[in-house]
Amino acid sequence: MKKLINYPICSVLKRMIKNISAQNKQIFLYFTMYTVAAAIYPFFSVVLPKIIIGELSRGSDARSEFIVIIVLLYLILTSVSGFVRRYSHDYSYPLYYNTEN
Repeated sequence: MKKLINYPICSVLKRMIKNISAQNKQIFLYFTMYTVAAAIYPFFSVVLPKIIIGELSRGSDARSEFIVIIVLLYLILTSVSGFVRRYSHDYSYPLYYNTEN
């Protein structure tokens, strides 16, 4: 049976980060942008529809202007955060894979 080689995770990560920062430091910016956008993106899909449902459940007291504002905010915020998430992902991964040795 073949013996598995044990690689310590901390030294491998340290070497990988050192290599990436030596070759292209912009990757850290794009990974940070992607992480923030990917974390915020589902937030809009949960909170803003909840606000719309709350407004519609008011019945005849529901304000149509408020509903239109919420729908527009939802469309704008999800499209902007989706664009940032997609752009940073598509731009950073080719940069990362080109830095591998």
